[in-house]
Amino acid sequence: MATVYEGEMSTEPMKATIVKCLVPEANFKRVLLFNPPVYDTRFPWSKWQQPVTLLQLATLLKRDQCDVRLIDALYRKWDESLIRRRVDILNRGEVSVYYWRYGQLKNELVAQLENWNKEGWQPDDVYLEGFTTYRWKGVVEAIDLIRKMFPDARVILCGAYASLATEHAATYSGADIVVTEEIEGLAGLPLDFSLYPSRPSFAYLTIGTENRSSEDLIHEFLAKTKPVNQLERIGQFAFADHDVIRRYPEQFRSLLKEIIDRKIKVSFYAPGNIYARDLVDDPELASLLFRAGFKQLVFADDRELAPSEDAYEELLENYHHAIQHCIRAGYKPRTEAIVGSACIGRRGERIEERAAFMTKLAHVAGALIVVPYQPTPEECSSLNISLEYQNGKLFPFAEYNDVSFRKYQDILGLAAVLNTKYRSRTFDFLGDGLISRLVQSSLVSESWNPRNTPGIQNDRPVTVGWFNKEGKWVRS
Repeated sequence: MATVYEGEMSTEPMKATIVKCLVPEANFKRVLLFNPPVYDTRFPWSKWQQPVTLLQLATLLKRDQCDVRLIDALYRKWDESLIRRRVDILNRGEVSVYYWRYGQLKNELVAQLENWNKEGWQPDDVYLEGFTTYRWKGVVEAIDLIRKMFPDARVILCGAYASLATEHAATYSGADIVVTEEIEGLAGLPLDFSLYPSRPSFAYLTIGTENRSSEDLIHEFLAKTKPVNQLERIGQFAFADHDVIRRYPEQFRSLLKEIIDRKIKVSFYAPGNIYARDLVDDPELASLLFRAGFKQLVFADDRELAPSEDAYEELLENYHHAIQHCIRAGYKPRTEAIVGSACIGRRGERIEERAAFMTKLAHVAGALIVVPYQPTPEECSSLNISLEYQNGKLFPFAEYNDVSFRKYQDILGLAAVLNTKYRSRTFDFLGDGLISRLVQSSLVSESWNPRNTPGIQNDRPVTVGWFNKEGKWVRS
C-alpha cells in the first residue's frame, strides 16, 4: 500500500513499475530527456543547476545510435534570469511563504513538444530526473504534458524523488517506471552539452567511479576548454561528486596538475563538496587549488558531524588551519573566495547553540553560508508532513525543536549580519581590533540603544545623521 500524505487523499493503486536498477533499452530508439520545472519557496544557486544524470544518459544513448533530444525547463543563458511565477502561498505558523514555479513557461514547453510532434518525431522513451523529493510537482507537470502529447511513450523517472519517496512517485508522478537506485552504465561518463541551443558557459565534471582513468577525465576537460570551435569553449567548472578529494584523489589532483602545467585559464568553483579537513591533511592542496583556478571554495557543511561540543571545536580548528593554508596560497581572507558552511534545521538541535557556532565559524572562516537541513521522507514519516512541506527551507522540524519558523528566519538574518562588509571584507564581530571590541561591548551593554545610555532622557529625541566627504555633520 502506498503511503498517503496529508492533503493527497487517494486510494488509487501504484501505477508505476518500481525497479532497483535500469539497463536502458537503447538501440536506435527515439529518446526525450526532460528536466522539469521547479516548484519551491526559493531557488538558490539556480545558475549552478544542471541535469547531470540526463546529460550523462545522452552520452550513453547516442553511443547506441539513439535519436536523443532534450528539454531543460531550467535552461537559460548565463546572463539571463530564470523565469518565476507565484503559484501558491504556504503557511508556516504565523508566517506566509510564497511558493513559486521556476523555469520556462508551460506554454513554451508545450510549443516545443508540438513542434516535434508536427515534424513526426515522437519519443519511444522519456526520461525525467526528480532532483529532490519536495519539488515533485514539477515532475508531475512535465509528465502530464508528455502524456497529452505523446501518449504511447514510456516514461521513466529517476533521481532523489524516485529513490527517497518511491511509493509517492509511483502513485502520483504518472511515470511508467520508477528507478530507485541507478541507471547502469552512467558512472564516469562525460556530460553531453550538444543538445542545448547554445553551449553553456558552465559545466559540471563528474568522476563517478574509481575506475575512471585520469587520462579520460583530462580528455573530457580538454574537449570542453580547447574545442575546434572556440565559440564552444567552456570556461567555468565544478565537480559534481560529493567529497571529491577523498573519494577520487588521484583523478582530482591529476586534472589540477594538468591545468597548471598547460597554463589553462579557467575558473573552478567548489559548491560544498570540499571539506576543511582536506586542506589540513594536505597543506599543499590549497596552493594546488589556487593555481588551477579555483576562484571560490565553499566548504561542506557540518550535517554529518555528531552534535557535540568537542566535534564542533575540532571542526573550527580544522577551519582555522585550512584558512591559513588558503591565505598563504593567495586567497584573500574575509571575502567570498573562502566560505564556511553551517547546517541548521536538524531534528533535536538547539537554536542557541547553532547561532553560537555560526558566529564562531564566521570569525574563523571569514564568510558564511547557512544551509537548511533537508530531511528524507523517512525522517518525516512520524510527523504527518506533506511532501512539499518537507522542504528544508521551511524547516519542517522547527516545532519538534520547540522553535518557531520565524526564529529560524532570524537565524538566516544573523548570517546576513555576520557577512556584513567593512572596507570590502566581512566584519569580524569576534575580532580583537578596536572596532570589533567596541561593537562587542555595545552588544553586551546595549549601549547602541539610546534609551539605555546613561545621561540621555527617555523622552529626548535622537538626532541621526552622518559626516559627508567634507567632514561636515549632515542631519537626516
